[in-house]
Amino acid sequence: MKPQAASTAAVIAALALFFIADPTDGASEQIPADPNCIASGFEYGGTLQLKAGDRLTIGWLDIGGFIETRNDPCFNQGLLPNHNWRGVLAGHFSYPLIREMQSSLSLFTGLEHESSHATMGIVESISDPYGMIYDRRYRRSMLNALPVGAELVMYDQVNRLVLRGSGAWYFFSKNTPELPGLETGNSGGVTLGGSYCYLFGKLVSCFVSVHERFIFSGTAERTGDIYIAGDNGSVVERRDYPVINRINTVTVRGGISLPLFESRRLLDVYVRYLYGHCYGYVDSRKKLSIVAAGAMVRGR
Repeated sequence: MKPQAASTAAVIAALALFFIADPTDGASEQIPADPNCIASGFEYGGTLQLKAGDRLTIGWLDIGGFIETRNDPCFNQGLLPNHNWRGVLAGHFSYPLIREMQSSLSLFTGLEHESSHATMGIVESISDPYGMIYDRRYRRSMLNALPVGAELVMYDQVNRLVLRGSGAWYFFSKNTPELPGLETGNSGGVTLGGSYCYLFGKLVSCFVSVHERFIFSGTAERTGDIYIAGDNGSVVERRDYPVINRINTVTVRGGISLPLFESRRLLDVYVRYLYGHCYGYVDSRKKLSIVAAGAMVRGR
């Protein structure tokens, strides 16, 4: 199946899940600032990004995913984003350690899969070596993670604070599409996040959220042709290169939130700031600073 057809089918499946899923009392809460927050919506930060997905909660188990498609600023912008797409599937199991009147502490683990692909080749000249991942060669970008962490929730009638942290083992993974080849490797990472929500009306609340993901460089290396910046544009240099490169992402998101359909499905209208690696099909060496605005529907 061609990437375009596969992404279209996955978006349809994710939208179907969005309408038929019956979210109940969730096993764990999501951090809105997390770029892997399972939701449906759109965002504009110089380029357009669309996301379709939802999650289903069964007791202490959360299962869900999304498809995200976006444009790259290196290329001409069309009506709809079509430069690359990213898919995420995740299953998390939470075990409550402490449950009191206005707080809870839970441990969680699970499995997460993220893969991303280009949906076009370079059809215009480009001198940026980071943009050469669109050179029509097959380049793999994939993360498989086993997270283990804890979540603290504290709340009253108008305030809600969520703190979440985890370590992750990345296996059979590759976050360096700039390195050609199919080899994968192993590494570790740390994720920290939190959100605060204040209810200032019967339904409307405001929120602020912060999230950071850090992935350590893996030990596996491969010799490959890497594009680097030269005096007159991109040049190729053959070098030993890590299969999993060190990357870091810090994201801050704030806005207003409204309940939809039932109390655990929320509509967020927000502004977001991201610094570092923007997740998905992007050169691991590329650091971005992005201010964006958007809206999304998510399960709490």
